[in-house]
Amino acid sequence: MQKGDWARTRRWQITAGAVMVLSFVAAACTGAPPAPSPAAKPALHGWMLAASSVFDGRVSLLTLPSGRVRSASLPPNAIPVAAAWASPGSVALALLPTGSDARSPDRLYRVNAGGTTQPVGRTLLGVRQASAGGGLITAATCRDVLVTAVADPGRWRSLGAGCLAAPAPDGTSVTFSDGSTVWTAPADGSGPVRRLWAIEPSTPGLGELGRHGTIGALAPGPQGLAIRVDGTGPSSGAFAIVVLRPDGSVQPITAGSLGGQSPPELAWQPGGRLLAFNAPLLDGGGTVQVADATTGARRIVAIDPQGFSGLLWSPSGAALVASGSDDHWLFVDLAGDWITRIPSGGAFLLYDWGA
Repeated sequence: MQKGDWARTRRWQITAGAVMVLSFVAAACTGAPPAPSPAAKPALHGWMLAASSVFDGRVSLLTLPSGRVRSASLPPNAIPVAAAWASPGSVALALLPTGSDARSPDRLYRVNAGGTTQPVGRTLLGVRQASAGGGLITAATCRDVLVTAVADPGRWRSLGAGCLAAPAPDGTSVTFSDGSTVWTAPADGSGPVRRLWAIEPSTPGLGELGRHGTIGALAPGPQGLAIRVDGTGPSSGAFAIVVLRPDGSVQPITAGSLGGQSPPELAWQPGGRLLAFNAPLLDGGGTVQVADATTGARRIVAIDPQGFSGLLWSPSGAALVASGSDDHWLFVDLAGDWITRIPSGGAFLLYDWGA
């Protein structure tokens, strides 16, 4: 057995052991919502869009339930900044850098499952962050928040100024931030920009991050706006997740230390009340958790000895997929039971799951 094979086998053994104690760890989540009653495992259907973080010039297209993985070629040195299905299983849109330099312009490309790509619209300068959802793709440059429709790509509209942005699941609005304040605006530009929220020392669930924190992620959803605040200065390495409810109140979800791992990703259950996120464990490794946005109660549904680096809901909202440390996509239901594992080929950046 080669050294690399031994390492992968050992990670698998550790992961299997971790899952055996999943129910005990889940019980430690204060106020954990009851797990769903035992039932048949959710059926997995649709098409998933993923990519590697290395410059291998391809995007992976996973078909479910067959588990077939195809590859579509990308321009050289391109890793999608954001991507979404335009026609699930056949055509995707990906915002790609046009060069290997971090200052290179970005451009939208139409990616066909057959392997061809075509540029769409103009190049964008200075993109700091991009997101996709609700039939929209957004790009934030700090000077501009730009939005284009997946159905009519390449017609970029400016909505305001911000360094990160996220579209609403229904595609009607875009939420954006400069790091301390959050605004929202109609996606079609038909109405004014409206201030939603700002970090304050008295914000529930933030603690010291209310003084030493910056907004690191936004996720509009059916139960409110999920916000991740990242620590700065003396609070570097800390994070907190809260939900801004429609009535303006704030529901704390969780807070902790990154422990050298990447900041959590946030993902709302389609049409539901649950917020999913990946978070580190104090003793190493990481979890995928789901939280009830109305009560803050949360439950662990997956554990990995080195943490998770990607997260998506199934279109039905009955299952989650996460990228683990053993080059597999792990599919779990809301009770934390494994549905299946599919080799990822290193494509741990997850973008979209369409039906």
